[in-house]
Amino acid sequence: MLCPAKTLPWMYGLTGGGIILLAMGLWMGVSKGGFDFENGIELFYLLFAIFPLLIGGMMIHYMKKWFAWSSAQKKKTPEELELEAKNPPPSRGEDSEK
Repeated sequence: MLCPAKTLPWMYGLTGGGIILLAMGLWMGVSKGGFDFENGIELFYLLFAIFPLLIGGMMIHYMKKWFAWSSAQKKKTPEELELEAKNPPPSRGEDSEK
């Protein structure tokens, strides 16, 4: 189950760390006048920036979806929520069988 209070610090940390590593790699490459991908340390920073940025980006995507769902649920009345709980929408597999 998604727990936003525990997910948000990881999302911000991974994304922020990835941005810092990416900036360091780009800064080192530009300050040297070019990127040396055979012996340069900037390759280390650029490659290690990819992982946290991908994971952080995925977390941002799913947190946006969760916040949209959560705000839609908060706008519903208790009666609408109860009715929705008693009559859930059919799953995708049930639609194709009928």
